[in-house]
Amino acid sequence: MVISYSDKSGAKSDLENNAGNISTIDGSWINQFELKRVECADKMGQCYMDNYICETEYGVGIPLKKLEHPRPNEYTIGEFTDIGCQKAMYPCTDLDSPCLSLDYDDNGYLTETIDGGYCKQVQWHTGNWQIPDTTINSNLYPPSNKCVPNKFLTQDGNFNIIATGIGDTIANAKAAEWLKTGGSEPDLPTTECKSVNRITRTNIDNTPPSNLTNYFRWKSVSSGTNSKCSDWLNDSGSCPSGKLPLRRGTYTASDNEEDNCCVEEGSSTPLSLYAGGDGIIGTPNDILTQDDSSPIQRVSTVFQSR
Repeated sequence: MVISYSDKSGAKSDLENNAGNISTIDGSWINQFELKRVECADKMGQCYMDNYICETEYGVGIPLKKLEHPRPNEYTIGEFTDIGCQKAMYPCTDLDSPCLSLDYDDNGYLTETIDGGYCKQVQWHTGNWQIPDTTINSNLYPPSNKCVPNKFLTQDGNFNIIATGIGDTIANAKAAEWLKTGGSEPDLPTTECKSVNRITRTNIDNTPPSNLTNYFRWKSVSSGTNSKCSDWLNDSGSCPSGKLPLRRGTYTASDNEEDNCCVEEGSSTPLSLYAGGDGIIGTPNDILTQDDSSPIQRVSTVFQSR
């Protein structure tokens, strides 16, 4: 799943010719970018994208639009900058009604929340969404309907934007580096989808049901005995020619980092998982990464009660 050279070139040319102004761009390339992002996201955690237009601090692509929205040029961001990406909001249709909000939780996951906000008309200007102002050029800064998360609205029944305004919806989000460069050939976007080993998030709500006393979420961290390949790669490690980095891998002090953190292109490599935490209780159980009839990998661990 690779975004075509023509789409990437068109994106860069469109942005440069319009100085990154989202209200004047052609934008036809955004549909292709978004289709690839959605296709990648549907791979159940086994795919990620490099250098997407907007990314979370962990490198996850942020939606630029809702493909099913009736207005084709309605985007989630106000400008192609770090600030624009940090204030992404889903478009909506029914003003002053509950809507599907784009959220970012404490675990670093992008989530969609049903009735997580109210549909309000806003206008992008001077680096933020605000209540439309008739003194601002609406051709350059057209008002649009966005699903403003509830945390930025008054809770008095009127659901007006709070006095301090709309803050960051996706803290520490960033725009792709190639958006900021001058446009030389090597600076063309390198966005592509790569298959990686990754464990998906469980589908348990942030507040689990009362009858559920044991549950788990995966969070990759280095330990005293098992280090993350991503830390090694971010520090000074690199893979030799013909091999790709396995950022979700781990290695021990006795391992050669390249053996565990670099894989041959096109190969499939098992991924070892280790679970731990405070207050661990119980007998280790087997966790299957697929259904019982056809397990991909079996991981032995214990759960932590909450």
